Amino acid sequence: MLSERIKKFRLAHALTQAQVADALGIERTTYTYYETGGHEPNITRLKELAKLFNTDVATLLGADNVDFIVSDDVESYNNFDTFTQLKKDEAMLLLYYRRLDSGKKAKLLKNIKEKYNK
Repeated sequence: MLSERIKKFRLAHALTQAQVADALGIERTTYTYYETGGHEPNITRLKELAKLFNTDVATLLGADNVDFIVSDDVESYNNFDTFTQLKKDEAMLLLYYRRLDSGKKAKLLKNIKEKYNK
C-alpha cells in the first residue's frame, strides 16, 4: 500500500512528517493524509517524494520487490544512531541536497571539502 511505503521511506530517512511536508511545501496535515491513506499524492507530488527519498516513483509505488532502501550515497554509517538523530537544520540540508542533480551535488561537496580543509 502506498501510504505504508511512504511512511517506511520517511522513517528510514529519520524524518518527521513536518520535515517532509516542509520540504515539499505543503501542510503537515496534507502529508499526514498521504501516510494514513486519506489522500493519495498526484504524480507531481509522487515525483517530489521519490526525489526526496532518493528513489524512483516505481519503487515508491512498490513496482519492485524491494521493501525500501536507504540511500547508499553516504560512504559509511559508522555511527548510524548519531546519523539518524539529525537536527532540523541538518535534515533540511540533507533534503535540499537530495533534490540537486548530480553535477550540483559534486560541486557542493567539493566546496564543502575545500572549506572544511582550510
